[in-house]
Amino acid sequence: MSAKARSRTDTYIAPTRGLYVGENVADQKEWKARAIVLDNWFPEQDDIRIRRGSQDYATDIDDPVETLVSYLSGGNEKLFAVAGGDVFDVSASGAAGSPAFTGLTASRCQTATITTSGGTTFLMLVNGADDRLLFDGASWSTSPAITGVDSDTLTDVWVHRNRVFFAQADSLQAFYLPVDSVGGAAAAFNLGGVFQRGGALLAGSTWSTEDSGEGLDDKCVFLSTLGEVAVYSGGNPGDANSWSLQGVYQIGRPLGRRCFMKAGGDLVVMTEDGMIPLSQAITLAEEALAEKAVTRPIAPLWKEAVQDRPDRDDEWQVTLWKRESMAIITVPSLDGASAIQFTANVVTGAWCRYVGWRATCFEVYQNRLFFGTADGQVVEAEVGGTDQGLAYSCAVAWPFSASRDAASFKVAHAARPVMQASISIAPDVQVMADYLTDVPQPPGSPSNSDDGAVWGVAIWGVDVWGGLSKRYAEWQSVEGIGSALAPVLQVTIEAQTTPEVRLSRLDLLSESGGVLV
Repeated sequence: MSAKARSRTDTYIAPTRGLYVGENVADQKEWKARAIVLDNWFPEQDDIRIRRGSQDYATDIDDPVETLVSYLSGGNEKLFAVAGGDVFDVSASGAAGSPAFTGLTASRCQTATITTSGGTTFLMLVNGADDRLLFDGASWSTSPAITGVDSDTLTDVWVHRNRVFFAQADSLQAFYLPVDSVGGAAAAFNLGGVFQRGGALLAGSTWSTEDSGEGLDDKCVFLSTLGEVAVYSGGNPGDANSWSLQGVYQIGRPLGRRCFMKAGGDLVVMTEDGMIPLSQAITLAEEALAEKAVTRPIAPLWKEAVQDRPDRDDEWQVTLWKRESMAIITVPSLDGASAIQFTANVVTGAWCRYVGWRATCFEVYQNRLFFGTADGQVVEAEVGGTDQGLAYSCAVAWPFSASRDAASFKVAHAARPVMQASISIAPDVQVMADYLTDVPQPPGSPSNSDDGAVWGVAIWGVDVWGGLSKRYAEWQSVEGIGSALAPVLQVTIEAQTTPEVRLSRLDLLSESGGVLV
């Protein structure tokens, strides 16, 4: 049966609501401003931009970098990398040089910072195998010592109301120091009668429930390996008049100790079921929390990533990069597979995937993002036009659309991405059909020209500085036949400067025929 062909142009707006893979692919009502593939594109509030490249920052460390931590006290800013049992000062780029501290047994560490009443800011480091380590702005030391507990059994550290708390390995005991102290007598706080499911104390944090800063409303949160959460009000466990249990709640199994993210007045916990806000955990049963997870739009991808990485919980990490309104999840890399990080816009809640960075950990230093690697490097992220000298590709695929006529077949003829860029690009559009999500191979490496000026090379007053100086709205031929079509836009980047490439929309011209029988 046939009918007269009809041409139409469908507009696919930039998927600012991000990656969305948790609903029926044929239900178009849920899919506006969403993508079924969003790799190396970051969803902003008004458009989406490609992720920028990555560049070598600190080299010659030799061992896997398992911890990155920054220090800030006034104008004194430092970045440290822990690898092979050594602590390296990598505040400046280049070869790492001799370590600032040696002799650690383990390099995967938990850290916290406290400023005492004397005005000294201390960076604390624990790993469950070595004595607690301190940096005072000038040097590393194990002094002053902690008494009352072997500090080489402490696996997590956090600060609550200017008091240092610790988790102890393989136990349900926490320890805490006097207010305003980094050493001295530690008192025990037993959670054995609080956590009913057993397990061990995994981690802790402070939760500002009424605002985004620190204050008297802050709660102290204890998290077990089995996902029990105990929330206390007050600041001194040794004083019954100022310390009380607010409740014990159940969430999914947490993914490692680096699982907390503070988000405004909420505290989000990274679990096998997704990123769970504690504000939801205190009101809902565990079974209902998955629907309230921050990661709900990418639930199938999250579940798959967790299942593919058994016994690697300690390698997961969540990092907040406030300047870019970005949360980035360190997902342990798999041999023979592309490295991925789940990445979110924390303002809009939109998700995407960053592909190609084989990161072991992340940290923010001087408002810039860095990651460590398994081959002993510290790499600066979101900078430059290559991934450490190699081209990288960015892909976005919109949901399948039947164009209000689900039963008829469509033939795609042409597509027009509407984009702005600081460099010359060669956007490539292809079309998938009938709900077969098979993203084509990315285009080859283009000759991206950098028409903007390069710092240190350009001549002031002569060369033109970068910006979104190029506009792209050219039609290109495409092929695709089916009852439902989904365009895929890919761009390969290889540039000398840090690129700025943004997408506003894509227009798809197709011809609709009769019903195929």
